[in-house]
Amino acid sequence: MAYRQAFKDEFYSKDEGLCRHIAGVGLRGDRNNNVMERYHGTVRERDKVMRGLKSNKSARIIHNGIKDYYNFIRPHQGLDGKTPAEVAGIEMGLNDNRWLSLLRMSMNNHKA
Repeated sequence: MAYRQAFKDEFYSKDEGLCRHIAGVGLRGDRNNNVMERYHGTVRERDKVMRGLKSNKSARIIHNGIKDYYNFIRPHQGLDGKTPAEVAGIEMGLNDNRWLSLLRMSMNNHKA
């Protein structure tokens, strides 16, 4: 009896009825969240080492760093080893140490 009540409390809404589970949507389905799940895994890997994000400011900094890493530094297997920036035609002229190149570009652009 307790399980039945817990199930109703968790999955049943008077407004919408029983919650509907969507299974087997596939990678190209319109309800696919694999990209967000992968992003969450990447953030979690970094967050775990740091032992948590202490503030909204640190969360923003980490998010921006991961975004830059994904778009300008990390080659993607699905993009034939290119970064999204390269596929989009954005030529950054980064050296072998892409992080250092991005940091230097950022520092030069903020001096003005």
